[in-house]
Amino acid sequence: MQLTVPNNESGEHTPILRDHRARFQALTPASSPPGAKHHGLRPVASRSSLSRRSSNISSRFFQPRASEYDAADNGLYASVGARQWYADYTTIDWLHDVVKDGYRKAHLQQLKGVRGHLVNSWDAVQGYLLVAIIGIVTAAIAYCIDVTESLLFDLKTGYCTSNILVNKHACCAGSSSEACGEWANWSQSILETGSESFEYCIYILFAVIFAVSASLLTMTTASERPSGKIFYLAAGSGIPEVKTILSGFVIRGFLGFRTLIVKAVGLTLGVASGLSLGKEGPFVHIACAVGNIFCRLFRKFHFNEGKRRQILSASCAAGVATAFGAPIGGVLFSLEEVSYYFPSKAMWRAFCCAVTAALTLKFLNPHATGELTLLKLDFERSWTGPDLVVYVVIAFIGGIYGALFNNLNTLWTRRIRGLSYIKRHPVLEVLVLVILTSSISYQNAFTRISGTDLVRKLTSPCREGRKRSVSC
Repeated sequence: MQLTVPNNESGEHTPILRDHRARFQALTPASSPPGAKHHGLRPVASRSSLSRRSSNISSRFFQPRASEYDAADNGLYASVGARQWYADYTTIDWLHDVVKDGYRKAHLQQLKGVRGHLVNSWDAVQGYLLVAIIGIVTAAIAYCIDVTESLLFDLKTGYCTSNILVNKHACCAGSSSEACGEWANWSQSILETGSESFEYCIYILFAVIFAVSASLLTMTTASERPSGKIFYLAAGSGIPEVKTILSGFVIRGFLGFRTLIVKAVGLTLGVASGLSLGKEGPFVHIACAVGNIFCRLFRKFHFNEGKRRQILSASCAAGVATAFGAPIGGVLFSLEEVSYYFPSKAMWRAFCCAVTAALTLKFLNPHATGELTLLKLDFERSWTGPDLVVYVVIAFIGGIYGALFNNLNTLWTRRIRGLSYIKRHPVLEVLVLVILTSSISYQNAFTRISGTDLVRKLTSPCREGRKRSVSC
């Protein structure tokens, strides 16, 4: 039985449903191939397209023949297998990608014998292999960022005489006192005498160099929106844009290789400058960029925007897992916060990606603790009743400080960032902020050190004979 399409059905938005509905053939149990699943409809392809063979042996063995996908003249899959390109700042056609993937699966299920079994097995394992690669690469990038950022942050106060490529914690690991003989301050190295004012100036100078370099790198990713507003692809945390992309929106270049490099280097320099920046949000952006790049290795994800976004959802979980060492938390973040379409298969892939990223980062051991997370506490004594009063006071002060910080941030955005001169020269805003931040941070022993060292020292137990922790 051959189906025909009336000529008045021209309002379909999906090319597959508009152009190829006439090429459907109804399947009956008698006409179905032995052992094949009954799909109701199957595509009718010409013998010439089905008889062609790809010259690439690997493509013939593990993928459907290229001629069945790319033959524009007589192949059914001309608009089914070919990638649907979308203009910048437009939305994808979810229905087109779903139908296209259905055609691909129907064709694979028609393959019989050993080759058919291997092709279908390879198709099923591709997703898990891809997310494992994404998890490993994301963890490797996070390791490089953590190690380099810690080294550059400590470089503002001095360097290790035995190995200049290690931070202060690694350099002074064998020392039992606060003073470390292998760590040299800049005033001792240059002036051969201790000078607090010189150390203060060097600290600010390095902070300015790091922050300005990060802002200049970020400005190289400038992109113009349809409204005419300039948008920097590597700026900010990237999570709002990632949520927009996962909902089906197209932002070209935001998950590209160039943006990935600038984001990683800029994040390292920005955090090392001492500005109030976090690595958690950018890690999600970096992980999604890694996922988008490695999707090109597998045809079914590279040529299908809907399935690509399932991989990007799994990549978000890997970004959170590398930032907090919490694989399950990463899966929940991807499920509840950023994903638009999250089937059960995507959840298992997200879990696999997050676990792979967390275990890889633990193996690399960027903080030299051998643990999955930096925030590991060893309680040697229990809390007492008076401690609760202290906890309440700390919470009260933290709430007031948070509200004050948010109000000042809003005031700065409206009054300072809104100035026309600042809009034309955004690096000037970074310069002013880093000078103010570094000038104030140097005065406090807790804000002068990096966030990693601060957490390590605040959570270290006060044992007898241990005087290196500033909290004891």
